Formats: sequence, structure tokens, C-alpha cells
Amino acid sequence: MINNRYIIDKELGKGTFGVVHKAWDNLKNQDVALKLSDKNCKLSYQMETHILSNLSSKQGFPKLIWKGEFKGKLAIAMELLGDSLTSALKKRLFSTSDICKVGIQMVQALETLHNSGFIHQDIKPCNILLGLKKKNHYHLIDFGMARSYIDKKTKHHIPQITENVFKGNLVFCSNNIINGIQASRRDDIISLLLVLFFIIKRGLPWIKSSVTVKDIVSCRMSMDMSQLNKMIPCELVDCLAYAQGLSFYQKPDYDWILNKLKKCKIIFELDKTDTYRIKKTRDKKHLNKKTTLRMKNSFKSYNLATLNNSTIKTAAPEFSEEFRQKIIVSRKIS
Repeated sequence: MINNRYIIDKELGKGTFGVVHKAWDNLKNQDVALKLSDKNCKLSYQMETHILSNLSSKQGFPKLIWKGEFKGKLAIAMELLGDSLTSALKKRLFSTSDICKVGIQMVQALETLHNSGFIHQDIKPCNILLGLKKKNHYHLIDFGMARSYIDKKTKHHIPQITENVFKGNLVFCSNNIINGIQASRRDDIISLLLVLFFIIKRGLPWIKSSVTVKDIVSCRMSMDMSQLNKMIPCELVDCLAYAQGLSFYQKPDYDWILNKLKKCKIIFELDKTDTYRIKKTRDKKHLNKKTTLRMKNSFKSYNLATLNNSTIKTAAPEFSEEFRQKIIVSRKIS
């Protein structure tokens, strides 16, 4: 029993800054998600509770129910949500219009987050959750890596600096982060688009052939954009090109991105080609046994559990200036 109110049931997931449990709330007679963190994660805890306190009633964010301490642990009780995008991808096939719907709702959530003065810095499939009751509503979670991009003294955008540490998820972060440039609003948008690319392509080029951190960095820095854009609708390609072209200080045009995603969603809904392919795969038993299993297992083969826990904050030598220069030189030679 925590705070004479919460009875812990089972573990739901483990992240960089804490463990999330399903728990029963005796006061409200409902299940909740209870996140417990060590006290050495106090700064992350304070950031997460601050953001949840401000955005608790906003669409695309879980409701904050309670925050406090218990036996040396920092605790947050939140609205219990449904499957993560990671789990959903293993259970069913997503049409292109389904994927655009994820993108639309998450761009809206990011706009809300950014307008409140914060960036997420850790966008990845396991940090996007479906609602428990409203299963078509997506929510952004885990704000342990988030930070303000507004200077407390000047009230203006923080200056661009090159950091000595890498912060984020190596699979879905932008190349700006790999290059040691501090994250800004553009990088959240780029990460989200890479998640959408990942779902459509059933992987990303730097996942399939990479074993070590250095492999991933090398692959990403030398990536041919035509290879990355293969199989991707032109509207999403335009969105990624736009986000990559933003300056550190520039506010993304959320409406422009949303219009592109909505246009893509409508095109594939009207065309029915993609939806028909998905439906056909589901309906035919002989295809269900082979094709559906193969398509679902394609996500498992990339070891999503490992990928989603690969959020790191470290002064890794792989991100040194010397190493980046070697990548640039090798790219010019090739």
C-alpha cells in the first residue's frame, strides 16, 4: 500500500528513469499507472511532474492523479492507458491512413508541449500510448528527458550550443543530435517523422545492418536520403525535408505539417489500395498464416524491446568530433 491509497498490481514497463506499475486507487476505485523512481532521478521527476501538472487536462497527455514520495522512492500516479505503439505494431497491421492518424495526433500533442515551453527529446514508439477506453486516441508519455527551451532569465529561446553528451534515443533522434547540437523543437518533429517512417518501412536502414552504436552512427551519417525515402508517401517525405531544413530557433509550422498528414490520410482512405491490402491479408486464412505472421514478426526481428530502452545520456567517445570528421571524409570518398 502506497500513501494508504495505492495497491501495486503488476509491472507494466521499465524506462530510463523509473518503473511503471499497474495499481489500484482505493480513493477513486479505479486502476492507475504508478511510476516509481529513485531519488537520484529527482530532476527528471520534477520535470515530468511539472509538465504533467500543466498539460494534464490537454488532449494527447495522460492525466496526473497524484505525486509524492514513498519509502525513498519518488512516485507519480497517472491515468492508466492502453497498449504502446510498440505493442500495437506486434498485434495488428497499420494501414498508411492509420499511420497518418498517429502522426496527426502526435504533431498536435507536440505543438501543445512546445507552446508550453518544453521539448520532449525522447520520441519513440514505446512513448506513444493508445487510450484504454478511447482506443483511437494516442497519448505522449515519459517526460524524464524533457527540458525547457525558454531561458528563465531572458524569457527567450535558449542559445544554440554544442553539447559534450548525447541525450536521447539513437534510433529515432535527428542527425542534429548525433552531431552534438542541442535539441530544439525541430528535433521532436524529426523524431516523430522517423517513427512514422519506421512503421511504414517496417524498420529503418540503420537498424537492419547495425550491431554497435558506432555502426548506427556511421550508417546514419552516410545515409542516402533516396534510400530512406523509399516506400514513403511524398507528403511525409516533404514533412521530413521541411523539418530537417528548420533552424535551431525556428518554430515549426505545425499547421503545414498537419495539412500534409491529413492530405496523405485522405488520399489513402479514398484510394483504398493500402487498406484493401491490409484487409485482404487479414481475411484470407492462408495469407494470415504466412504473410501476417511474417509482417508482424518483422517488427520483432528488430528487437523493439532493446531499441525502446536504448535512451541514453552519456559522454560516448563514438560522438567525438574526430569520429564525426572520419564519417564526413568517408562519405566524400564514397
